Amino acid sequence: STPDEPSIDCENDAYDNVNPNNQPNAASAIRDGNTTGVQDNALVLCGDEADWYQIQLDSGDGLEVDLRFDSAEGDIDLRLYRLPAGRPLNRDNLVLVDSSASVDGFETVYLRRATQQDENYYIEVFHFQNEGGRQPYGITVNLFNDCTDDAVMATGEHNDRPETAVN
Repeated sequence: STPDEPSIDCENDAYDNVNPNNQPNAASAIRDGNTTGVQDNALVLCGDEADWYQIQLDSGDGLEVDLRFDSAEGDIDLRLYRLPAGRPLNRDNLVLVDSSASVDGFETVYLRRATQQDENYYIEVFHFQNEGGRQPYGITVNLFNDCTDDAVMATGEHNDRPETAVN
């Protein structure tokens, strides 16, 4: 299959069934989950395709996106991009804000504070080195309205999981 076509042997998730979100210009709108649990848990990444999501932030807002998956089934990575105001939406115009490439079944991308009003951010979920078949995952999006979240620790974590808690 190509990045625009899901693998034939892979059943899509609800987002893909409504509108295949394999490219930035077909990104699925995602909302603030405002939760510590998994917001959307029935998502599926198929083969070498990527899943794209879009969220709009106001100046001063912060954003954290957490991805959970079974690392025994494959390695999924995560990237957060910003589309500068006035630029047409295409991959070349997206500016990388943060990325996460761990191997432990938990990925996090983070924006401490948006600087522009009504700016669009894009979330890319993809298999490491385009390897993998059907892979279920869950995503949580937390928007910090006009709020600054915890500073990033030396490990790159925001101390929001029990194993990274600060004493």
